[in-house]
Amino acid sequence: MHPDVPKGVVYLVRTQIAPEREAEWDQWHRQSHVPEVLAERGFRRARRLRMVEGDEPHRYWTLYDLESADALQAYRQSPAAMRLAAQHDQKFGHASNLKRSTLEVLDDLRAPIAPSEAAVVGGNLHLMLRAATTADENAVLTLLKHLFDRGTAPPGFTEAQARSSFRQYLGDPDSGLFVAEVGGRVSAFATATTYPTMRFGRRGHVEDLVVDPEFRTKGVGHRLLEYVERWARREGVTHLSTVIGLHREESRKFLTQEGFSDASLVLRKRWATSSGPPI
Repeated sequence: MHPDVPKGVVYLVRTQIAPEREAEWDQWHRQSHVPEVLAERGFRRARRLRMVEGDEPHRYWTLYDLESADALQAYRQSPAAMRLAAQHDQKFGHASNLKRSTLEVLDDLRAPIAPSEAAVVGGNLHLMLRAATTADENAVLTLLKHLFDRGTAPPGFTEAQARSSFRQYLGDPDSGLFVAEVGGRVSAFATATTYPTMRFGRRGHVEDLVVDPEFRTKGVGHRLLEYVERWARREGVTHLSTVIGLHREESRKFLTQEGFSDASLVLRKRWATSSGPPI
């Protein structure tokens, strides 16, 4: 665990929902309620779980990680908490039963990420996940071009700069560049960076995630993102974010399935050159 990440508390909400309202509740909870809670100060992340074995009648569990007990207390007394609770009661009050608990985190232990990891996806695709090396430079640069809209490089892009950035990733202790090999061929890559924040401890950002079109929808991107997340957890990251173009519906669908949500609005200011005006 990264030393600047406090252990914090976990706020557990267990939900029993009438079967005929379950699908409706699940969609609303995932797409609306939880993202609104996470937007409040002090929340780090949420994990939604569903009971598949056991006698507990509350089938859905939501674990909210918070910075501290004080942060949870402040939220409970806030207008936002009362508003969100009222929304739930109005929509599902007669069809649900809730139990709430607060747990203190004693230890937050991370499994080490393996230097490389083998997997089988898509029925018979043998996948190797690992950190990139200098030998992967050309393959990664070729894959990067799949991010270009209609095959056109973004303003200011140069291959020389991309190669320089590739080498910087390999030498940066706060960043990672990871690849997935299929049959010995680099068929996907991802880049990620970690950085400290005053409110949320250490955060992480996935800048690029590219899968060769030949291997999309076969589980390659899913496995690679899992590998990146394990690396981020080992680095003490409490939030993982990424940015996609508003027109990239397939990417949005994939990331939603992977547990990402629309938690904030990204505003961007860009310069054509290092000394030019914003565009």
